Amino acid sequence: MKFDLELGIEILGRTPRILRAWLGDLPHTWVYRNEGGETWSPFDVVGHFIHGERTDWIPRLKLILENDGIREFEPYDRFAQFEDSRCRSLEDLLRTFEELRESNLAVLRSLDLKPPDFEREGRHPELGLVTAEQLLATWVAHDLNHLGQIAEVMARQYTEAVGPWKAYLDILATEAVLFLSELRTAWASHSTSLLNGRIRTSERSAPTKAASQHSSAKNLIAVPHPREQSLLEPGNQPRRPQQRRHRLG
Repeated sequence: MKFDLELGIEILGRTPRILRAWLGDLPHTWVYRNEGGETWSPFDVVGHFIHGERTDWIPRLKLILENDGIREFEPYDRFAQFEDSRCRSLEDLLRTFEELRESNLAVLRSLDLKPPDFEREGRHPELGLVTAEQLLATWVAHDLNHLGQIAEVMARQYTEAVGPWKAYLDILATEAVLFLSELRTAWASHSTSLLNGRIRTSERSAPTKAASQHSSAKNLIAVPHPREQSLLEPGNQPRRPQQRRHRLG
């Protein structure tokens, strides 16, 4: 899907309303709980949205348009919200985000960007040269990314409560479990392909041998490889996807 400014603005304009409808009147248990360690709560994510409105999207776009790749962006503090949001209420954060987003979208429209403007470049301190179009597309994707993060951290509060239904809920799975599921699916497909080739070339008079091969293949699929097993052991599991979402910005 190619970037379209008006379609992007449709998403950007809805995010503050989504957050208010979703989080506005929720009990603190839903809003302030994270998954432990360095993970973020929904409250933290709203603070992160605010910091982006103040220091990232429009300030960097203006830098691109005014300097066209000459000046490097200021480094972005992805964790500034932990200090900035201290002693503030969720209602205060939601109202601040609504005001900042409305103001930034008004500025974006006032710039009246033309096709050549989208190709103008800025210099990111880690990524190097980036275009105005890429920055604006990332603004939209960043909103969606962190809305997904809120859904994940809230859903995972019920990881144990759902009991065996956890097997059906990808949002509750760790990366290790998802990797193992994909690996087994690929291995099963590969094993079935090999097995079918062997059966077709085997003698018709040896159905017992073919059945034995099929049984052995099924057993191989059911037994995790030592590498797979190590991924399921405590301490070896990769971080959950939620914890990787801090990199955007």
